[in-house]
Amino acid sequence: MLNDRDEDVINTLRQIRDRVEDLIVLLEGIPATKQKHSFYKNCYQPKDGLTRAFRWFYLNRTSYSGIMRPENCYWGYGRKYSMCPENWPPHLRTVSDRLQGVELTALDFEVIIDSLPDGCFAFVDPPYYDADQQKFYNCTFDEADHDRLADCLRRNSSRIPFLLTYDDHPEVRQKYEWVSEVHNRAWNYTINRTDDQRNGVKLKDGFRGSRDKGRELFIRNYDV
Repeated sequence: MLNDRDEDVINTLRQIRDRVEDLIVLLEGIPATKQKHSFYKNCYQPKDGLTRAFRWFYLNRTSYSGIMRPENCYWGYGRKYSMCPENWPPHLRTVSDRLQGVELTALDFEVIIDSLPDGCFAFVDPPYYDADQQKFYNCTFDEADHDRLADCLRRNSSRIPFLLTYDDHPEVRQKYEWVSEVHNRAWNYTINRTDDQRNGVKLKDGFRGSRDKGRELFIRNYDV
């Protein structure tokens, strides 16, 4: 089972699972260009689930970091570091094969976690706790949602092994101080491969972007 509160994500996965060849036909011959990105973001009107998935997939593949929240969905395709359109069909067929037999839902997390059978492993990947990160998501958490998730996992922890990923924040550590295993990992990330579209600065003008350190928590209630 895969669950995501964003119905566009789940619709796209359903179309890839059930109608992958029809989706490939819609994508065939459409180049990855800034003009096409703007058209599909601002003008194109999907008429059904398949065309909704077509629009979502195209924008996801051509937007910076795959960010789909409309106000931050900027053009970010680069042939040197993005999957080129000619590789989309084999990629989609591989994903479709892996989704066969998978139940796809767009429900609240409590409904899903509370209904899991005993012993079922759950991988949980909520929106980041840091409010600045909420600009990346169409479906966000407020403080009450973060608390609900912690309470839900705690009351199910004796029967469900889970792995939870979060940004490394003191409040998150406090909410999960009852969990036996909390590990942190760090990595560097940069935006020096795309234009700074918010400020109108381009790579050719000398823009290099910032390089920052990211940290994430891996929280689990089982021993390895």
